[in-house]
Amino acid sequence: MLLPFTKEEKVLNEKPFTDYEVQFNLVHRISEDEGAFLLRSQENDLVIAQSNIKFPMWVWINPKAKINIPEVIKKVDEIFQKQESFNIVTTPYFMSLFFEKYKCQYKVVMEMESYQCKEVIDPKHSQGELTLPTMDNLDIIGELYRGFIYDGFAKNVSKESQMESAKKLIQSGNLYTLKVDGEVVSMANIAHRAPRHGRINNVYTPLAHRKKGYASKLVADLSKLILEEGLTPVLFTDLSNPTSNKVYKDVGYTECGKVVQYKVEKN
Repeated sequence: MLLPFTKEEKVLNEKPFTDYEVQFNLVHRISEDEGAFLLRSQENDLVIAQSNIKFPMWVWINPKAKINIPEVIKKVDEIFQKQESFNIVTTPYFMSLFFEKYKCQYKVVMEMESYQCKEVIDPKHSQGELTLPTMDNLDIIGELYRGFIYDGFAKNVSKESQMESAKKLIQSGNLYTLKVDGEVVSMANIAHRAPRHGRINNVYTPLAHRKKGYASKLVADLSKLILEEGLTPVLFTDLSNPTSNKVYKDVGYTECGKVVQYKVEKN
């Protein structure tokens, strides 16, 4: 039986979920959204989390448990009954079980690896100063965010269209930049703090400043800040970008499991 739950319950803060929570760290973030859709199995071996119908559904399954897949499929059908397609983020293991029973077409949108860092390794030959940007840096942050969207999502947007997002990032107090000789050369953001983890995203270095160790220095320094808060730094990487995966491993990040975003087309 699938049951609704709220963030105030212990589901996301006790075993078995906590054994896999780096891999499914975004479930903590989703659970905080007003009106978030949250379901669990009776034994807490399955968690379904979705902010709203427009966003991907995250599905965690305990690989050691036996799950009633037809029941999950029935619930997924109920949720997406008015849509011809939908997105699910989960493990290949779960989707292999899902696709055995659910007749559909699907494609992989993105393969991601989850990482955590228990101890930072200072990068060699690193330089630069970790700084909090101000509104005086709005123009450069807008340009960096434009570049991040182009590199990460292959979307060619204007800097002007990203200025409001850049403003919000600065105002959050969680966006950090690396400065070298007074110039901003890289950026990264603490996207969310869960009970045991701080998640980093929006790591971006412009092409002109790459291969100089700036991203490594920035992520290392930011990870130290998170560790000083008593949290463990975590992040997700696109597996199609081997360079970024190497950068994180070099500063002390270790792999915690792959998740995949699938686009499912109903038959």
